[in-house]
Amino acid sequence: MNILNNPINTFSFSDIAQFCEEGLIEGVQFDYKREFPAKGIAKHFASFSNTRGGLLIVGVEEDPKTGKPVAWEGISYDSKLVNRIHQYATNVEPRPVYDVHVTDAQKEKVFILVRVFEGDRTPYYVQNDANLYIRTGNITDLIGLASPEAAELLFGKKDKAGLARQNYISRTAEIFEAATKRADKERLHAIAFEKEKWKREQQPGSKEVFSTTFPTDPLGTNSAMCTILLQPFFPKAVLSTPQEFLAKADQFRVVGRYQERFPGLNLKPIQDGVLDYEWGRSGYIRCQQLYATGLLYDTADVLRIMEGGNKAIHLTTVATQLLMLLKTASNLYQLFSYQGGLKGFLRLENIEGVFIYPVIPEGFRLDPFFLEARQGTLLPKYEWELGLDTAILHDPISRQIFFIERIKELYWTLG
Repeated sequence: MNILNNPINTFSFSDIAQFCEEGLIEGVQFDYKREFPAKGIAKHFASFSNTRGGLLIVGVEEDPKTGKPVAWEGISYDSKLVNRIHQYATNVEPRPVYDVHVTDAQKEKVFILVRVFEGDRTPYYVQNDANLYIRTGNITDLIGLASPEAAELLFGKKDKAGLARQNYISRTAEIFEAATKRADKERLHAIAFEKEKWKREQQPGSKEVFSTTFPTDPLGTNSAMCTILLQPFFPKAVLSTPQEFLAKADQFRVVGRYQERFPGLNLKPIQDGVLDYEWGRSGYIRCQQLYATGLLYDTADVLRIMEGGNKAIHLTTVATQLLMLLKTASNLYQLFSYQGGLKGFLRLENIEGVFIYPVIPEGFRLDPFFLEARQGTLLPKYEWELGLDTAILHDPISRQIFFIERIKELYWTLG
């Protein structure tokens, strides 16, 4: 049973009992507990976060000599137990990323699962404890003190994680710029082809002036881009191959109300990932990138020219783009068994003086005077951080709350 990779909220009492029958010993990523230790599990939160993450299963008795489970009857459930777990987590700095699941009951007993994700903000400390804990893999001493060498690595892990994420962010920008240049060559070629065709169709002596149906300015010149990016906190390993991403795109693709898609249907290979780039005769551009490390990137022109020439952005468009990426990310991470922290951003660029229209519920009409009285944005660029984990992403209610809070931030910042 792949208990480490699958979401813990998918496991039942019977699943855990079956897993225990397999006899997997305790180690770096596993720990069994007959009941909660009197001293709590703050050290487990810190050690799992400092090492490779892992799973604590409460309600299983292990053999202290072999580390194998010997009895798995579960424990009597008390709602205060979950509150105690959250309290233990607050005793660790920085705050660990974790998930808790209580299985269904059999004979009035349950298993409590606590999954702690590998942290990128190492080292993690237990408050009022000068020691630095790691998982050792030693059956008789699962949690040990970090050596000076291990401590040095933990201090550097956070910086390495941030550097790795920034490298991938830089790559997405480079790919977008290169794809836009290539698309602009397509635009110029299309104009030249259209002009040649027009010349052939002209009658002798005609004074008609050529007019193209394609954008006359370089692509991206008159665009306001909404860029959304999300990736694992610590992108140290690939989730799958780009080829498998391409083959299984239909399994994690999200389709919107107006048939907009993320990812798109025209995915092409790029280094370590896939790319979909589209542009239209209106000058609209959109670029989507997905990488084997689990990075998702979607940038689209959200600028609209209203009657009278005013430039505007409808937050409905931005909100739809964000929600589709979050849903796609949930589908993809579940499909390829990634669990852990996530970090990213939502960015609006080239929007100085642009009018912002709020999200308008279907069938609702705003007073035209209200729209005319809107003020343009102050700055050319705005950015909001996206920080969550797969536990939030995979739970529809938690994801909805996260989404609504981000839209509220946009409302406030944009005035």
